[in-house]
Amino acid sequence: ITYEASIFKLIFACLWMEAYHVGKFRTLLSSHVPVSCTVRRGDVLIATAGYSNKSTASLWHLHGCQRPIELSGHDSPITSVTLSSHDLSSKLMLCTSSQHTIILWDVEQVLRAHNNGRDPNRLVIPLQESTVPVRYTCFSANSHYVLVCAGPEGLLYRVKDGKLDTTVSGHAGLITCAAFSPCQQDILVTAAEDRTFMVWDIANSVLMYQSSIISAHPFLSISMDPYSGHVMLGSANGKLRVYDLSNIHRCLHEVDLGMKLSRLRAEKQFDIDMQKYNEASVTIGTSRLKQPGRTLEEAQQSLAVEQGVSILSLYCHRAPAAVSISDVDEGLVFISPTTSQLKLQKVLNSSSQIWVSLHHSLMVLNADTLDVVAYWDLQDPILCIDDVEHTHCSMPISYSSSFCWDEVNSEMICANGAFAQGVVSVLNIKQVSEFLSKATMQEASDESSTSKLSVTACVPLCADSPLRAELVSKATIPAKKAASGGQAAARGRVVQDRPLTFHSRVNSSGYTAQPRGKMFVPVTSYKPKATTQKSSGTLSSKMAYPSDGGIPLALYHTITVSAPINQIDFSGDGQKLACGTVDKLAHILTMPPSSSRSKTFSGHSSSVTSVKWSEDNRCLLTCSTDKVARVWTDGRKDPVLAINTVKHNFTSEQKDMTNMPFNKEVTHAQFCYMDKFILLASGNTLYLYKYNIDLSKVDEVRRYMTNNKYRLVKDFPVDNVQSITAMSSINSFFSYIVLLGCSNKSVLVYDMNVGKCVHTFTDVHTRHPHTIEQNKGSKYTTLPSGAHDLFLTSAVSDGIKLWDLRTIRCVKRYEAHTGCFHPLGVRFSPCGQYIASGSENKCAYLYDMKSNNIHKLTGHSEVVSDVAFHPVRPLLASASLSGDIKFFKP
Repeated sequence: ITYEASIFKLIFACLWMEAYHVGKFRTLLSSHVPVSCTVRRGDVLIATAGYSNKSTASLWHLHGCQRPIELSGHDSPITSVTLSSHDLSSKLMLCTSSQHTIILWDVEQVLRAHNNGRDPNRLVIPLQESTVPVRYTCFSANSHYVLVCAGPEGLLYRVKDGKLDTTVSGHAGLITCAAFSPCQQDILVTAAEDRTFMVWDIANSVLMYQSSIISAHPFLSISMDPYSGHVMLGSANGKLRVYDLSNIHRCLHEVDLGMKLSRLRAEKQFDIDMQKYNEASVTIGTSRLKQPGRTLEEAQQSLAVEQGVSILSLYCHRAPAAVSISDVDEGLVFISPTTSQLKLQKVLNSSSQIWVSLHHSLMVLNADTLDVVAYWDLQDPILCIDDVEHTHCSMPISYSSSFCWDEVNSEMICANGAFAQGVVSVLNIKQVSEFLSKATMQEASDESSTSKLSVTACVPLCADSPLRAELVSKATIPAKKAASGGQAAARGRVVQDRPLTFHSRVNSSGYTAQPRGKMFVPVTSYKPKATTQKSSGTLSSKMAYPSDGGIPLALYHTITVSAPINQIDFSGDGQKLACGTVDKLAHILTMPPSSSRSKTFSGHSSSVTSVKWSEDNRCLLTCSTDKVARVWTDGRKDPVLAINTVKHNFTSEQKDMTNMPFNKEVTHAQFCYMDKFILLASGNTLYLYKYNIDLSKVDEVRRYMTNNKYRLVKDFPVDNVQSITAMSSINSFFSYIVLLGCSNKSVLVYDMNVGKCVHTFTDVHTRHPHTIEQNKGSKYTTLPSGAHDLFLTSAVSDGIKLWDLRTIRCVKRYEAHTGCFHPLGVRFSPCGQYIASGSENKCAYLYDMKSNNIHKLTGHSEVVSDVAFHPVRPLLASASLSGDIKFFKP
């Protein structure tokens, strides 16, 4: 039972953090006694129960002594120990609890008394006779209060004099964890085995909020974000939930850490198998070997986590900022014109982190996206770099864990207690923030070495670029045919005498008319024509989107169409709104909204799933589940172009047997590259078409004699994918980038200039993304070029994620809306400050990227399926499955 000090290092090539095993303590632990740690001026202090006696507490000074400081005074076994967080403005306190007694210790006084060989002072608080022992204790952020949880009640004592201040009760089960808000000192959050949590105002002794039963498993850990004020709850089944403590108390994020842990272990095992395969291939040759029999998904299923996913401890911390962002609005840092790529990368690296301790592993999550930043599997052997006799060791199974941040050395301390072995292991995790920034930037540079990931076209077209294609190749244009019928067949041929026929009435020469008496009469009563004022719907080309036009929250008009609406889209000038409905129709509404000024296009034989306007606002492209995409114009009832075969619609090439109809439905269609091409997605293939449409007016006889043509330029089949589930490309300016969401939960970035996929985002959601929306802006707004590199993805039951092509990573997550069954539309506002989303709770949601506020727009009677921003005015349109389109203004 001696203190054993050794230095070990965990080596993971894929991580940018170094973890050291710096200490191991032999003690008498029980499964319910937690371990607590804190840092005092660079020295680590660890409190445990029972070094030599279960009724004593042990205070380990990691760098000061080899034996603990024994703290006695209890007459029964210790059930809980906790250390307050060290702050220069408050005392460092220790609370030890047993069934009948609570003792408060001033740690500074304890250390001085130990050095002088005296017994330390203590404040003893007797408890009332209770059969329920104390299981959890915690200090407030300023160390003025200590909460003692015994059974379903919490006793709040003043640290100064030990008097009972208030009692919190209301849970139906044992209180398992609690935390004080570091932002609001009087706010307390408690969670219990009844699977609920409560929010208390301890200054007024008022219960502010009580949740319903959230999970089938009890909560075990809790932590508060000191910057946003959000509360994080960890349950026994590995679910991590993040709640907003505002008036709404909504669940912002929910993530299954068991699934993430299973994925990480599967990736590690798959890499090991591939490494063994590659080594064996070099040794005996590849001809005698086969590829590993299991795929990554099969390895994940075989390594499914059955146990050890309970979240033992949570700790929220923000890494030291590597760059000053005082001159950049943090909420709009992604679209600020003064934000360089290096500055953006450093700001992202300084975001809040959630440290999670499980039975066998440690995780670090990004608080904004809940993506895994770092991961350590404590079951792996730990390499020893000091001790020759013990070259490798493994961490025992943890049943208690505690985190604390060392400001002096910029490192995280994690103490893990294993009661079966009676060991407390201490890990020192040092962050290398500058190296992280450089490595991430270098990774992004390597990924984009062949083609820079920028939505804005920065390089000229390649010589063999698909975007140079023509509808008919100049080398194959036939010579001009000779005229047929009664016209001359060749030059020099004498025209035979034929009667001259005029096909229109010819005015007389005037020789037979009566001579005029007056040759000219001047007009002296001339009045200038009154200039008619343009209608309010006509927009001037000099108009600009108002930067301070307000938030569109007020409902001012409603229009109802014939059937449930799948998608809506404003034209680029804001004069028209198109919507595709389930009843095979496409509707065009004229702005300002009025049901009397609407047009309907019919021609599809199934539900219209997509409607997109051309850049010149003259054509509307629709696609349907009938495997046909059609182009419509405002002046004609019938489509001017129908893309129903894969290659072309040239009548001179009708004998081409490879020009077959689409074998799967056309799921997405849109114009691209300033209306020069059309993109279609069908099955697992992306099609790029060159087309020509004659928009001149024709009479009723010739409207069926169309010369509108299209031809396939190139197709892009996606391997190992069943279908393309989402597509996006900016058409308002020249852009080479096309984003594809696939059924394997990935997003592919295609560069049409080189005609290939240049980057792949894997596992962007827990399900396949059904919507991809880029930050397109409008003609009436001016955004920095980097703002167009942002895009949104949305998936059923996994919320909305904000991505940045400049950093190749997810930077934000939005989950306030409800989307468990239906695919919902999301849109950027033209100014780039707001994100709108549909929802299944009959509301539309508006996320403010600057202030992180969330606005809820009510009024619908069914699921809100899609939303759209007006490109000129701060207006928002939301469509629902009831056929209603509601318009909101500031």
